[in-house]
Amino acid sequence: AREKLRTFQLLRQYESFSSDAYWDVNAWRVGYGQDTILGNSVYRGMRVSRSTAERAMVSRWSRWERPALIQQIGTGTFASLNADQRAVLMSLKWNYGKVPSRVVRAVNRGSCEGVADSIHTLRWHDRGINAWRRGSESKIYLQSCGSAYHRA
Repeated sequence: AREKLRTFQLLRQYESFSSDAYWDVNAWRVGYGQDTILGNSVYRGMRVSRSTAERAMVSRWSRWERPALIQQIGTGTFASLNADQRAVLMSLKWNYGKVPSRVVRAVNRGSCEGVADSIHTLRWHDRGINAWRRGSESKIYLQSCGSAYHRA
């Protein structure tokens, strides 16, 4: 339950809410950065209520996004992560469509601090448009490590 709550908290914070469809890099999006709403592709001029976007976010997370994340990093690895770590990885997946390979490699190496660092290195990806988000995700992941490790 904590994973689900934390994931949606991060998605709401990072994606914001838009009732009106908007163009974002490669697709029309609405709600919380969604390119589909309850199985329907988002199109120019589409409008959704916050409650519809919320329902669609929960459905997409449980039916597609979470299982795809588990498949991408492996069941055992996923099971070893805490709620904040899972939520950060889902935020990355939601934003990129999949967790970037450098982050997956770090997750599979098992170094919590290494994962936080790999997320931090993505700050200037896509010309820095999400630098603030990657910095925040990295910090959350690092804090979830429960160690005294601190990035210089």
